Amino acid sequence: MKNGINGETMTLKTVLAVTALLLMFSSAGAEMFQPGSKMVTSQNDRFTGRVELYVTSWCGYCKKALEYVKSNNINYVVYDIEKDSVAHKRYRELGGHGIPLIVIGTHRMSGYSQEGLEYYLNNPGK
Repeated sequence: MKNGINGETMTLKTVLAVTALLLMFSSAGAEMFQPGSKMVTSQNDRFTGRVELYVTSWCGYCKKALEYVKSNNINYVVYDIEKDSVAHKRYRELGGHGIPLIVIGTHRMSGYSQEGLEYYLNNPGK
């Protein structure tokens, strides 16, 4: 593919390498490369508390989140916010807007993504 600079051709490998570097130094990736930080988290740094899932029975992403914590032997508790008024109140107090609401220690996730959940599980202090 032509990159427009001196008419040179860039290979897919080059494009991927440049993309990786950009991600590495973007605001999202910069935290991972600060002096003294670790790129790979050891199992000892993994979140060991109980993950809270605020769900509804009809939510597909809630089911995916629940499936993930079950299959990865993660300590969790599930609250159905439509069937449990106390859970619904807590959901609102936590700033819930969307489901599932997943609480990992001091972190909250609205919605579910495996990558997001894994990030918080592997970086409990951040």
